[in-house]
Amino acid sequence: MVIVPQHDESKMPITLGSPLRVPKCAWKSWGISWSGEVELRELIKASEDAYRAEWDIGAGRHDVVAQASVNAGFGNNNQYLREAAAQYINWNITRYNDNVNILDVGAGAGDSALVTFDGFDPNDKDRASFTLLDPSGENLEKAGERMRERGARYQLVHATDLEIPRYLGDGSQHIVMGVASIHHHAGIPWHIYRDVLVKGGLFVSADWHNGVWMHPAKVYKMLQELDCSQDGLGNFAQTYPSATQEIELTQADLDIIAFWKGYKDLLEERGELGQNAIWPLEGHRPAERYVRDMKYCGLIVPERYPHRVTQRDSDLLMLTPAYKKEVA
Repeated sequence: MVIVPQHDESKMPITLGSPLRVPKCAWKSWGISWSGEVELRELIKASEDAYRAEWDIGAGRHDVVAQASVNAGFGNNNQYLREAAAQYINWNITRYNDNVNILDVGAGAGDSALVTFDGFDPNDKDRASFTLLDPSGENLEKAGERMRERGARYQLVHATDLEIPRYLGDGSQHIVMGVASIHHHAGIPWHIYRDVLVKGGLFVSADWHNGVWMHPAKVYKMLQELDCSQDGLGNFAQTYPSATQEIELTQADLDIIAFWKGYKDLLEERGELGQNAIWPLEGHRPAERYVRDMKYCGLIVPERYPHRVTQRDSDLLMLTPAYKKEVA
């Protein structure tokens, strides 16, 4: 029997989204339960559908993330991540002698691909070919215009990363990059990223990491910081009984809560954000879980990583590269 608790969104200070969007390893903390593999597959599909419901709202949410990040006092966090990923790819593109295929997962309007392309020297620009993949056709259209203006070689794929095997062959990409994108899964499809890489190929993740979505007690603390009503807090605690237990917050947890306070302020300043709406309950998880799962599926993570993207004493923004083994 499948059980998926769901709070009353009308009582929340901002729309949170479905708890099925949080990391699968945290589902039991949220009271989500199932019996057997068939029901688990149904829940994973429902989780992906919950993410798609957010994406289908429309384009433009990257601008909101940037402004909310600035409002929270961090600067443009996603830009920091783009620059970190681009720098690492620039250091490594010389490992490949001929043309280099680069897949950008969750490319959006092309911001990360453009920062990466602009960082290449002229020779590397000539031999780099980008595949921009995103579930938003509107974003991809904008990305294509911008890449064309730069003179970059590119193709657009209107799909999610779960559909990569449908469009790209195994071993077809030298580099796969995911900037603030691959956390959009309860279970990240590491095997898909691995299989699309050539042997020795590079995967670069630059992402947001925290543990707030790993437990409803941390989200309860966030709701208190967002001035949630007593009615809303009561509903949340009734829906997820573990929400009121004592739990410690890391600096990254505090930072993501500050971000969502900045988002809430932006919402109140502008009014209804419409197509720019973003929902907090998502697949952020500590970077160590990325490393564990990368290694489990056969990728090699360099010893000094994951690495903080900024100088702040926080693991909120982390760079985690990995390489596909040369031999099986």
